[in-house]
Amino acid sequence: MSALRYLVVLLLGMVVVGVATAQKAQVGSDVGGTDSSVVVAYSLLDAHLTLHQPVILIFSLTNHTSNPVQLDLGQDSRQGFSFAVVDTAGKRLQLPELVRNGFSALGTVSVQPGHTYSQRLVLNQWYPFPVPGKYEFEGHLTHPLVLGKGAERQIDQGFHLALEIAPRDEAVLSKTCDELVKEIKVAYEQNATDAALALSYVNDTIAVPYLISVLSSRRHLEPIIIQGLGRIGGPSSIDALIEVYRSNDVEMKGLAGVALFDICQQTSDSSVREEINGVLGRT
Repeated sequence: MSALRYLVVLLLGMVVVGVATAQKAQVGSDVGGTDSSVVVAYSLLDAHLTLHQPVILIFSLTNHTSNPVQLDLGQDSRQGFSFAVVDTAGKRLQLPELVRNGFSALGTVSVQPGHTYSQRLVLNQWYPFPVPGKYEFEGHLTHPLVLGKGAERQIDQGFHLALEIAPRDEAVLSKTCDELVKEIKVAYEQNATDAALALSYVNDTIAVPYLISVLSSRRHLEPIIIQGLGRIGGPSSIDALIEVYRSNDVEMKGLAGVALFDICQQTSDSSVREEINGVLGRT
């Protein structure tokens, strides 16, 4: 089973490390010109979403210098980001870094001269965006950029952007799920993983049949999809997880069992607890 890899997409704030040109939604300082700069950018794929849509941020770094740039993005290339949100009530919350137990991928990246590194981040992994309304989101890399052989280090100046979550719209959610499933089916492994992660954070019962369709088509995505079903946790998700748990696949059975156990621990519905305990053989 391949390790979980999480990454995600969005369009709005730009940050320049070492240089800034006069462009919209861009901040930074001007040191030299674009031919000798490192450009760090953050952007929202969509700043106007509906409730339960995944919020996707695109992070990128373009190296215009003549030396490699080293990035330390932390565990699974996510732990190295620090984020804060201003919620719909105007309260600022510093969000905890993402850390998980078990095997994880290294987040060390070397960006060669003239090259760009980019990745997608699903911000719902840090914050659930639980209600409609206006939010502000800000963040930065926790580790400095290392230029060349390490003689020069640059601090990421970060970004600040706004987004708005509209009330739940089934048509928009269905379209989002459909587009993500299509991307999963045709994309290379990493892009498929990114799309699956975004789909797993469509935290709505409307996503269940889409998640199930992926579960049977791309095996390496099973952990992501099963966790998504566990987050939704409604009757249709529970039925799907029970079916997976009763399969002959030992790994899938284990993943589904953990998801069902978590639902059982979180629900206040005694009938749901009784059903899950019966399936898991617990009393």
